[in-house]
Amino acid sequence: MKIVHVNSIKGGGSIACNRLSEALNLSGVTSQTFNMYSLSMIDTKRVWLNLLIEKIFFSGYQESKKARFKFTIPFWGIDITKYDEVKNADIIHLHWIYNGFLSLRSFKQLAKLNKPIVWTLHDMGAFTGGCFYSNDCDHYKNSCGNCFYLKKPAENDISSKIYALKKKIYNGMNIHIVTCSNWLGNLAKESSLFEMLDVRAIPNPINIEIFKPSHSGDIRKNLKLPENKFLILFVAANIADERKGMNYLIDAIVKLCQKYPEIKGNIELLIIGDVKNASFDFPCNYSLTGFIAGEAAMCNYYSAADMFVSPSLDDNLPNTVMESLSCGTPVLAFNTGGIPDMVEHKKNGYLSNYKSADDLMNGIYWIYENRLNTELKTNARNKVLTNYNYSIVAEKYIQLYKKMNTVSKATK
Repeated sequence: MKIVHVNSIKGGGSIACNRLSEALNLSGVTSQTFNMYSLSMIDTKRVWLNLLIEKIFFSGYQESKKARFKFTIPFWGIDITKYDEVKNADIIHLHWIYNGFLSLRSFKQLAKLNKPIVWTLHDMGAFTGGCFYSNDCDHYKNSCGNCFYLKKPAENDISSKIYALKKKIYNGMNIHIVTCSNWLGNLAKESSLFEMLDVRAIPNPINIEIFKPSHSGDIRKNLKLPENKFLILFVAANIADERKGMNYLIDAIVKLCQKYPEIKGNIELLIIGDVKNASFDFPCNYSLTGFIAGEAAMCNYYSAADMFVSPSLDDNLPNTVMESLSCGTPVLAFNTGGIPDMVEHKKNGYLSNYKSADDLMNGIYWIYENRLNTELKTNARNKVLTNYNYSIVAEKYIQLYKKMNTVSKATK
């Protein structure tokens, strides 16, 4: 059984895609990835041109510049059916395929190969009229339209037209939908786009031999981090992205230092990601590292930290949360998206009330007060061992592949 995993560009979806392919290979399945770097030079240029055209086209519709990369119009893409990796696969496994990579026309071309298709969703983009996260909007349940991302929302706006095109194409495909979290799975099942399709939840895997606990004292010395401080770790590719919730974290730490001034000098915030020379008004010490390259290097920071905080406002199954837990570091996060699949309240971390800086503060203080409780770290690690390690997740996909292959052969 040969599987090809198709993914557009770098990001959380790409990391999850690569890890799944590795897990499948270790389980005896022939698996390979196909992405931007697999394309010919001409097709690579076409993808970038497609992305530029899409964004210019959408600029005439977008409500604000903030919507630019929160909404996709899948009219421009390339034909990947001509590549041997796709032609020779038994099953085509799609992941994050936007930004000029695959279009609705590309889906039609894939359907002509008459191969089973799995599509692992990393956001809501597949079953909406264009947005990756709908916030509180539930128009995707029926037909979209009146989209708040557009400057002129209307019942028959471009989101409604995209939705109608998707429905027409999906209904003619042998496609199975997988979501990384139960939260996203429940939303997908509510969309009329997927009412005729198989939808199931299978989490992303993680390599527990790479992401594992290490002695924090030694690591802090090597990283030149304070050895006597309570370290709070925050990680985001783009820290300025409002969806990552940095403003809530700032408010929470301000409130914490006001309410518990005695711990102000005992805590320090460690920020990893693209900060673009930003500065923050934290009342406690903090440091900015920029990007950290490599999984082993990131493991050191997870292990060095006393807690990891993820105040994301919308997230599917964040790799960073899983990585932190795998390293035995408890997690504080808002009770939203797929995060409750991983974080168990006051067992391996703290689930804060959504968009509540006050409860985020409570979470920081609770983990600080329980920092000597070794069960928190043990539970964090065990959550990953029993749910997300390579062999467990790979086996779930293998069973799906076998079922799809059996059905496909029976219908030929």
